[in-house]
Amino acid sequence: MRYFKQVPFLQILFFFIVGILFCEYSPGKSFFHKEFHFSIFIILSILTVFLFLFKRKLLVQILIPFIFIFAGFENCVLQSELSKQDHFSKLNIPDSSYYIGKINRIKKTKKGISLFLELNKVKAKNHLKPISGNLLIYSNEPYENCHFNKNDIILVPAKYFKISKNKNPLAFNPKKYYHFQNIHYYSFVKANNINLIEKSSSGLNSYFNEIKSRLINNLQHTVKDSKIRNIVIAIMLGDKQGLDNNTMEEFSLTGMRHILTVSGMHVGIVALILNFLFSLFKLKNKVLLTLKILLIICGIWFYALLTGAEPAVLRAAFMISLVLTGINLKRYINIFNVLFASAFIILLYNPFQLFQLSFILSYSAMLSILMFYKPIYSYISFKNIKVIDYLWQLISLSISAQILIFPLSLYYFHTGPSLFFITALIATPLAFVALTFGFFTAIIYSFSHYLGEMFGNLLNSVVSISLKFIDNISNISVNIGQYIYLSATDTVLIILIIVLFYIYFNLKVKHIQPILLSILILTIGNQIFKNIKSTENELVVYYVNNGILLDVYLNNKVYSIKSDTLNAENIKYSASNYRYFKGFYKKEINPVKGKDIIKKENIIMLGDKTLVLLQSDKSLFPASKKNIDYLLISGDINPDKYKLFDDYSIKTIILSKNINYSLRKLWNRYASQQKIEIWDISKKGAFISEIKSNKDV
Repeated sequence: MRYFKQVPFLQILFFFIVGILFCEYSPGKSFFHKEFHFSIFIILSILTVFLFLFKRKLLVQILIPFIFIFAGFENCVLQSELSKQDHFSKLNIPDSSYYIGKINRIKKTKKGISLFLELNKVKAKNHLKPISGNLLIYSNEPYENCHFNKNDIILVPAKYFKISKNKNPLAFNPKKYYHFQNIHYYSFVKANNINLIEKSSSGLNSYFNEIKSRLINNLQHTVKDSKIRNIVIAIMLGDKQGLDNNTMEEFSLTGMRHILTVSGMHVGIVALILNFLFSLFKLKNKVLLTLKILLIICGIWFYALLTGAEPAVLRAAFMISLVLTGINLKRYINIFNVLFASAFIILLYNPFQLFQLSFILSYSAMLSILMFYKPIYSYISFKNIKVIDYLWQLISLSISAQILIFPLSLYYFHTGPSLFFITALIATPLAFVALTFGFFTAIIYSFSHYLGEMFGNLLNSVVSISLKFIDNISNISVNIGQYIYLSATDTVLIILIIVLFYIYFNLKVKHIQPILLSILILTIGNQIFKNIKSTENELVVYYVNNGILLDVYLNNKVYSIKSDTLNAENIKYSASNYRYFKGFYKKEINPVKGKDIIKKENIIMLGDKTLVLLQSDKSLFPASKKNIDYLLISGDINPDKYKLFDDYSIKTIILSKNINYSLRKLWNRYASQQKIEIWDISKKGAFISEIKSNKDV
């Protein structure tokens, strides 16, 4: 336990995160006003100070965790936009009004662009009124033609819709995703209805945009190959606009896509470059050494702002700044404590960062490297052979980072990168070359076109060799753990086991054996339960627009029926996660035929159940069998045209999403009169029912 006393921010961060999680996943924040939470926090803080003054250490140690739990809880409540009284959704604003807001982010979508708008005013009847809140704007304007920039002030019609969740089992939940970005409403606005009020023409943002544009312009004159140039620009500045889908796919298959997005690794490389440049002067004076540290910190933050001040970059810049400051003060720096301190300060500023994928992956990778790099690297020694030792360092770094990232990759993407130990040999050097020579080439071109073009050709050649290597790897690369489904519980338990093993073997904390054993048993039990659940025979009718999509899981096979109106993207969005959970993916989906499932026109025999799909007036009904287990209505079918309830015994009516409101109401009325169970997919979400195979009947 002596080691944990060296990382006090671990305990602070832990209890602070508990408070944030309690705020988000419990109804507690709705029980009382936020003033009540704040009052408890103040009372506990004052009480702790008095107890500390009277040397009641035990009581202080008991109260401190509660203080940080309440601090995390209260911070989460205060920073939620829905807690503000002037939020636009709480005001009675006429539809003819207009919102005025600042663009915080611009993203490319398949049909145009999305703008993340921070609202500050509403214009109603020529009067301006202050408001607050974030609004997600979807527009049909092509990304290439977008004339808006970050921090521009725009005016849009005051219409919005609530972001709803995906009503399919285990599917991506947009409501939850945007909730953690403090966005709860969206709007569709045509390009010609978005009016620019004020261009972002002053301040730091425009200054850095201008520098960024000059650097890109200089690279366009020096690096002739457009593909290589766009890759260098992406690695240097995080601008992926020029990258095509094939390039992105190549980097994804090799597990190297992360180098195309500016992250902590890029900031670390910039810090190393700056440190190397200043070390050439061999400074010994204490004042000059302090100045060197300050200049490196300034350089890091300059790069962070130049690349758009993304959260992952700011986290890395902040953490490296803390480490450099500690080194300059000649104090012992526990890097784990610095990592946890930076996480605490970031969550103090924005508690919703805790749920952002970039935050989770960034800190998990850093923690994994700090925990496992030294044990892996020291396991085999190549110190006498410098080249092999350098390669082993890169492989050790890559393996150590993947230990905690791998379960997260399975949870978020259902796949894990293979050959990462090989691509590590090229990923870091490629990022280093692109950053070093990229900046050097772009800067020197401003002074000498000849030298700029010469270094540009050199950069072109080096990156070209790297790309050939990446291309070869992408052709043979396969994914480890492809199509594996991990739940949030699975992922947390696996990471806990990894961390506890590290504490037990590396930190020699022996008394955690019972905890480790308990979690191992819990993990095994959870896996057994999940396996039982995933092998159940089921009928699933998914929540989809413009058609139907149903899967029949029967005897370890999956059979699927879909409308022709649904494309691969619709199916993936609605059904892929549940198919992963059940142990199936695209290649294993079977046509509807066989001894267990029989389809005749719109009548389907599912083991011991009968399903009738009613899509049009020409739909057939069973001639001999009068019992219908599931009647699936898809399309505008009027129940008055059929004598269903006189001729058939119907157990369950399933209404697909694409039925109009009046007919849905009519079907509900008929079902209520006949006392038949009805499942309205538009309201309740996907329909799931257990079925039995013929051999089980």
